[in-house]
Amino acid sequence: MKKINIIILVAGLVFALVGMTGAFYYSKIDNKYQKQEIKISQTFDANRIKNIELSLKKAQLNVVVGDTFKLEGKGNAEQPKITTQGDTLKLQLEGRENEQTVINVNPFYYKKNVRYTLTVPKSELSRLNINSNWSSVDVHDVKVKDMIIKMEKGALDMEGAHIGSLEGSMRYGAFDVEKTQFSQVAMTVRKGGATFEDVPADIPMMLDNHLGTIDVSFAQPLQNVSLKTDNSNGFIDMEDLKNYVQIEQRDITTDSVINIKNREGTITLED
Repeated sequence: MKKINIIILVAGLVFALVGMTGAFYYSKIDNKYQKQEIKISQTFDANRIKNIELSLKKAQLNVVVGDTFKLEGKGNAEQPKITTQGDTLKLQLEGRENEQTVINVNPFYYKKNVRYTLTVPKSELSRLNINSNWSSVDVHDVKVKDMIIKMEKGALDMEGAHIGSLEGSMRYGAFDVEKTQFSQVAMTVRKGGATFEDVPADIPMMLDNHLGTIDVSFAQPLQNVSLKTDNSNGFIDMEDLKNYVQIEQRDITTDSVINIKNREGTITLED
């Protein structure tokens, strides 16, 4: 009986110690990280701003259209840096690593991410530049004359947009585009995968692939376009183009050109 009482006493002391440690951690340490959370809601002059430059790091961003030109967001992050120069809006959005991830005795802890929503005007923007590192970006229904996207690591999803000229480059990650109108496209992939679905037919394209994959499906069969390919040790698949034989024989100087450079990855075109 004495042995049982000793075991119960030791177990009670252990649970009490854990409880006090958890309470101290939650009140003194965990709350410090809660204070690092930011919350922002700021509007901009839609009549004045025609260009947007975005710099992202460890953040999630949704770009949508709406009646009010504004930035909203909250999460564990550095304070956003927002500046305007003439007709250009510059946004620097950076998340912050949560230092609790190694050891955490707070049972109610969950890893917090910073999430932003940028609502842009329904009218066409002149330029949208996105520099993204360890971030994810969703773009829906925007209208932009010139769009430049540079991704170090991360993901981008774009749907329902109207883009004049797209210049994209990705070091590593996923770049997915569907149901979007373009006048021309230039895409460079180091590693990772880029997918373009329902691309308008017969537009100029430059596809430069190193060690990744680029998949392009066209909304209609290609007709008034020519192909220029440069393949090293990779694979270019165009057998599913309905008019492949005729297109391959076209004079490059007379039509829109799809220029393909492939190192050791795979590029697939289909319509």
